[in-house]
Amino acid sequence: MSLLQPVRDSGAVGDRVGIYVDGPNLYGGTRRLTGDGALDIPALVRSIAGGREISDVCFWTGVLNQAYGADAYARQRRFFAAIEQQLPNARIGRASIRDRGGRQVEKGVDVGIALDLVMGAYEDLWDVGIVVSGDGDLARAGHLVVEMGKRFEVVCCARTLSGLLRAEAHRTTVLHADDLRAFQR
Repeated sequence: MSLLQPVRDSGAVGDRVGIYVDGPNLYGGTRRLTGDGALDIPALVRSIAGGREISDVCFWTGVLNQAYGADAYARQRRFFAAIEQQLPNARIGRASIRDRGGRQVEKGVDVGIALDLVMGAYEDLWDVGIVVSGDGDLARAGHLVVEMGKRFEVVCCARTLSGLLRAEAHRTTVLHADDLRAFQR
């Protein structure tokens, strides 16, 4: 199903949604499918919301420091500002970046998303919690949200969906290359 189609099976259009984006997971999946990971995140989030009220949004990613280079640092700051300015109730979840054998890895993204998801349900910020990730590490948080009486949806790139995560979701949307190209910058 394309994100550009109206939401039909996820509850009333008036439902409030909380959307929690796993930036590294989305970037990696998009890059693998299209060759370029750059996306217009505000447009993608609005499409995922499908006309429903966006009551909470958090884009989780590793935060660069100036040691990564002034250009990369400035680009990331502009990217963060665009998300926070263009989306209602948006914020940036700031994870750390660690060196692992010469490779940079982001630490704390999954934990941050899981906590945001569960706390959003607990604080009744939304009726539908949406995770933009295919990572099975988020399955337990999805299960808890459902036990709290909330709807749980997953949006992910093709070939990234964990069976554990799918089993907890009321609705799953898998993004293919053509879906993602519609949101590339």
